[in-house]
Amino acid sequence: PQLAGVACYCGLLSLLLARWSPVNWVLVPALFMAWANLHGSFIVGLGLCVAATLGRAVDVAWRQGRLRTAFSDRPTRRLLVLTQLAFLATLANPYGPSLYNEVLAFSRYSPLADLTEWQPLTLRTNSGQLVAGLGVLLMIAYRNTPRRVTTGEVLALLGLTGAMLWSQRFLVWWTPVA
Repeated sequence: PQLAGVACYCGLLSLLLARWSPVNWVLVPALFMAWANLHGSFIVGLGLCVAATLGRAVDVAWRQGRLRTAFSDRPTRRLLVLTQLAFLATLANPYGPSLYNEVLAFSRYSPLADLTEWQPLTLRTNSGQLVAGLGVLLMIAYRNTPRRVTTGEVLALLGLTGAMLWSQRFLVWWTPVA
């Protein structure tokens, strides 16, 4: 199931980074409907949508010098509505809204505490050292790239980095964004 979640996540990331297409109004909710029925990682996808929406709003407000312009920006409003549709699509599952309780409660099951992937990511592990090295390389690349780095990308990276410090399991979701 996690591989299906990763495939959905990468598909969503591709859709969010690609040029807007009206077919996204159908693809994104359909993706979330399937994803919520395949794996609990759909919550990470919703976080990615929120990061893209907030990032776009911040970018527009920063460029225009006014917070109000972020709300009148068509792509920002489109991302906001798309995020809401994605959330609504996740409710089409056998558990309904209680699926969120089940997904969030899953990490509290005591047997998971013994598994390495549910432990925090630290510099004492090989994975932690590799991620720290990649993070430094990523900062250098971001600093030197001619491509404009969006606030949404930075928010997604920072959010997933924080999540990795809580649980190594988020490395799977951090890697495609990085």
